[in-house]
Amino acid sequence: MNNIQSHFGPHLQQMDRSSRIISLLDKVCMKIEPSQHQYDLAEERYLAVGKWIAGAADDLLQNSSICVQGSFATSTAIRPPEQSEYDVDLLCYVPNDDLSLQPISLKKALGIVCDSMLPMGRCLRKRHDVGG
Repeated sequence: MNNIQSHFGPHLQQMDRSSRIISLLDKVCMKIEPSQHQYDLAEERYLAVGKWIAGAADDLLQNSSICVQGSFATSTAIRPPEQSEYDVDLLCYVPNDDLSLQPISLKKALGIVCDSMLPMGRCLRKRHDVGG
């Protein structure tokens, strides 16, 4: 028994250390990843925003559709350090755009539909309360 233990001892110690590291990394990931509830809530909200925009009175926005992209789309989202919010990147497909429309005009149309959207450089931000 002593001979076996001396032969495999370093390997067993390395495996035990690796297991502890993996366990620690799992705990860190659980702290920074959105929960399933948060993923579901984000999806519910961005689908509601998309439906709202698609039903706008502005002909340009009618029949638009929203899809998620970025880290939420690939299920790799993480919470930024020291923050309780997650960033969800959305793409808005506007089928009524004849490609001559300037981006500022589209941003204005979207801003009129949703007065709680904040201009952020090349995009708009829609804030929601953070949920569970």
